[in-house]
Amino acid sequence: MISENDISKVLTIVIPTYNRKERLLEKLESICRYASIDDYYLVLVDNCSNYNVMLAVSENFPVEFVENIQYVRNQFNTHIGFNLANCFLYPKTPWMLQTSDDDEYNDGFMSTILQYINTYPDACCIQFALGKNVKFGDLHINTLKQYNDGLWRKYLSGDCLYLGNKLYNIKLLHEYIHEAFVYSYSAASFLMPTLHFLWDKKGYMIVSDKKLGFYKPNPGGWGDGFGFLKVALQISTVCDVPWSDGTNHKQVKYVRNILTGHFQIQMIRFLSGCVKIEEQSYRKYLYRRVMSTIYADCYRPRQILYRLCYHIEILTSLPIISKMIPLTINVYEKWKQKQKQKEDNGIFYQLYKKYHQTT
Repeated sequence: MISENDISKVLTIVIPTYNRKERLLEKLESICRYASIDDYYLVLVDNCSNYNVMLAVSENFPVEFVENIQYVRNQFNTHIGFNLANCFLYPKTPWMLQTSDDDEYNDGFMSTILQYINTYPDACCIQFALGKNVKFGDLHINTLKQYNDGLWRKYLSGDCLYLGNKLYNIKLLHEYIHEAFVYSYSAASFLMPTLHFLWDKKGYMIVSDKKLGFYKPNPGGWGDGFGFLKVALQISTVCDVPWSDGTNHKQVKYVRNILTGHFQIQMIRFLSGCVKIEEQSYRKYLYRRVMSTIYADCYRPRQILYRLCYHIEILTSLPIISKMIPLTINVYEKWKQKQKQKEDNGIFYQLYKKYHQTT
């Protein structure tokens, strides 16, 4: 186990976990294979799983790897938001990589991390890529508006909500770590220290197009119709943040808009899942909760599609969502051919690309 007096490394990898034995072992295998234990400490924050986590780890990994792990088990399940906030308590090193138990890392991920720590030692957070491949280099983010613009205009992948791509400068964020606990009722609690740091203009963060690894979808989990519902209803944090003086609503909208790019294709999947619910009033209730949680005060033209689906599908009970989306894509594709236009960055074209990447 990690000794209190042996803090010779620069990085702590913290993994919150709950009842994902096989995925956790796969994640740990990628760390064990592609990183030297001389470069990091490892902390497992177990939210009261129903199996013996350390026994499973001990049976599958070398002794020296297991001895480099600090294991923390909650006495009861604290809800995801609090467990994610809890991760900020355990690093004894200057930097923390908070990562999910269902991601996996690629060869060379550790050398990339150490390189960025040396290049940007005074960044409050370094956010790597985990979604689609979009090349734009390293973005210096100094404000919430830049954060929103960088992710929405250049990422379009929702990487802000992934755990496995964020490297935190614990020393710089120290006075803001409590914000994660203030908003621990939400699944987005881990975003709060960085967002408050940027709001107070205390420094900068880096958003990079370098990829550390990849996300492996879970059956019934994020991306699935009702896995999306569960997460979406827990992302209310950004709608509740009382920023410093409580008057700059424009900045709050910037933060909310960060989420909209992430939820486009998942929203379509969620609507498709709603088709399976026979009770019309319940479908209507779920849709309204999701829309008010994610899109409150963030009205944009792209929401027209969702509202059209809502009025036709949710209210009239006509099962057309599965037919409507491909039809819309086909019409757009034919229009593109007739116009002979080059690839653009318009809203409908982005929807077109996202649809084909996920089908």
